[in-house]
Amino acid sequence: MLRIQSECGLSPMIKRLALYVLPVVVLASLLFCPLMTWIGVTDFHFKPHSPAIQLFIDCCVPILMMLSLLQCAGIFFISVGGFLTTIVGMFDKTTRTHSVKLALILLFLSFAVFFSIRLSNAIRHDGFVALASRAKTLVEAIESYQKEHGEPPTHLRDLVPGYILNVPRTGMLAYPEYSYLSNAPRRPVFFRLAVSCPLWLLNFDEFYYNPSHKIDQPGVELIGDWAYLHE
Repeated sequence: MLRIQSECGLSPMIKRLALYVLPVVVLASLLFCPLMTWIGVTDFHFKPHSPAIQLFIDCCVPILMMLSLLQCAGIFFISVGGFLTTIVGMFDKTTRTHSVKLALILLFLSFAVFFSIRLSNAIRHDGFVALASRAKTLVEAIESYQKEHGEPPTHLRDLVPGYILNVPRTGMLAYPEYSYLSNAPRRPVFFRLAVSCPLWLLNFDEFYYNPSHKIDQPGVELIGDWAYLHE
């Protein structure tokens, strides 16, 4: 008797869980990707007093951004695979209704993943647009130094204190530091100001100052006087 009641009671419960509760949980988890992107590329004007906390943030935020993207990819492939599997169940009269409901839910989750990634990309783009604007002060300081000395500074710290009070950080929790390269005193002189912005092990993207607006390789997106290289 108990076994029969258990079988009759658990089966509908599991079906309801699969059809309604689980998709809601998965849908909520899809917000993790745009949320982590927003945290990673937004300037919160936050600077920890402890180097250990700063190191922890520098390491953890990019990793969490990568994991959130991998999570979206995993949900997408599972949803597509599940949707293709439910098509087989539609040919069986006993499971047709259940298969149709499940197929619609999985199809909806697939589109939700697509929307989550598109939203994350839009947030990321806006973050680098804001960074290009914040970096104007640093770029102007480098160019003023070059105009006065005939060559760019060898290091960014050479700008302190005559041109800027201190070497700024990017303001991004995921990508906090500028990288700088100068060929001075060689001729012709040039400098390269950039921000390495990979999604940890997934790519090797870079955001660099590009006042000439030249695109010398594929995968480059112009953002004002800067360029974003999609690796």
